[in-house]
Amino acid sequence: MCLRIDAGLPIAHVAAEAGISRRCLAKWYARWRAHGENGLLDPSSRPATSPARNGGRVG
Repeated sequence: MCLRIDAGLPIAHVAAEAGISRRCLAKWYARWRAHGENGLLDPSSRPATSPARNGGRVG
């Protein structure tokens, strides 16, 4: 899909053919441009930090 957009097809047209929203495809396309194919992988839902974490120490 991303290559079709790069080839000049409108995002709305490609999204309609794929059966997804233009907004969804625009988000995927931006990720693909920024990070390549790895940008299209599902990101982890694990938080990057945890303020309540005690650093592994048990009192």
